[in-house]
Amino acid sequence: VSPSDFNKFDYIFAMDRSNLRDLQNLQQRGNPDSKAKVMLFGEFSGGRRPEVVDDPYYGGDEGFSKACEQCTRFSDNFLKHVFPNIDPKA
Repeated sequence: VSPSDFNKFDYIFAMDRSNLRDLQNLQQRGNPDSKAKVMLFGEFSGGRRPEVVDDPYYGGDEGFSKACEQCTRFSDNFLKHVFPNIDPKA
C-alpha cells in the first residue's frame, strides 16, 4: 500500500489489528483527508464482533482453508453492504 492508494480506492482492508494500525498511521501521515475508508476486513464477518483473518501460515492446510472461508464470507457481506439492492442469485 502506498500513500497514493488512499486517494485511488474507496476501501482499504486490513486483515488484522496490527495491519489496521499501520494503515491508519500511513493514511494520517500521507493525507488524512483522503477518500479511502480504512477498515478491518472482519467488520464484514456477519457476526456481532469483527474478526481478524487467521494467518494461514500457522495453521497448516486447515489454516489456508479457514482464511479462504473467512475472506469469502467477508467479501460476500461487503458486497451486500455496498450493493444492497442487487440480488446475488439473479
